[in-house]
Parts: sequence; C-alpha cells; structure tokens
Amino acid sequence: MTFIKEILFVGIGGFLGSVARYGVYLAMARLTGSSFPFGTLAVNVIGSFIIGLLMVIVQDAHYLWRLFLMVGIIGGFTTFSAFSHETLVLFNNNQVFHALLNIALNIILCLVCVLAGFKLGKIFW
Repeated sequence: MTFIKEILFVGIGGFLGSVARYGVYLAMARLTGSSFPFGTLAVNVIGSFIIGLLMVIVQDAHYLWRLFLMVGIIGGFTTFSAFSHETLVLFNNNQVFHALLNIALNIILCLVCVLAGFKLGKIFW
C-alpha cells in the first residue's frame, strides 16, 4: 500500500508540475515573442531555485510530502532541478571531480542525444 501512495503522490505532483511548466512556456512565448527558449530557461532556473529551497524547507517533512514536492511537482516542472540538486550534493560532499563530471556529462550527453534523436527522427519520419 505504501508503494501505491508513493506513486500517487509523485504522479499527482508530476501532473501539477507539468501543467505549470506548460503555463510558463506559453506565458514566456507570448511575453517575449521570441524563438529563443525563454520558457524552458525560466522553468529550469525557477525549478533549480525551488528545489534548493525545498532541500532546506522540507528536509524534516514526511517523505511523502518530499516525494510530492521534489520528485512530483519540481520533477514534472523540470528535470534540470534534479540535475542541479545532485550536483550541489556532490559539491557539498567535497566530491568536486564528480560534480564537475556530472555537469560535463549532463550537458554534453544531453545535447548529443537531442541531436541524435533529431537526426534519427529525420531519417525515419
């Protein structure tokens, strides 16, 4: 039963975070009228800031609320916040090499995978 509760908390939070992400995306597109991805930049920056706050604010909260807020809402809002959180934990644990490696791998591999998916999509669709 606990697993089902966890899934529900994460799922509901993920729904709310995803809807919020889309709302920010639409608002930024209308506000800026630019083709630059300001919406994505905004949710990544906002989500990273919020997950940093939540690391402190909800550290003593019930784990279901941490799942709902951090994994669900912020995870649905942006996965960049999880990357930022994990990197900060590495830095805080004096694992500077691993933190820097995490940064480099996330940026390089994600960009390469986006390009690879795009190229593959162009070939098959």
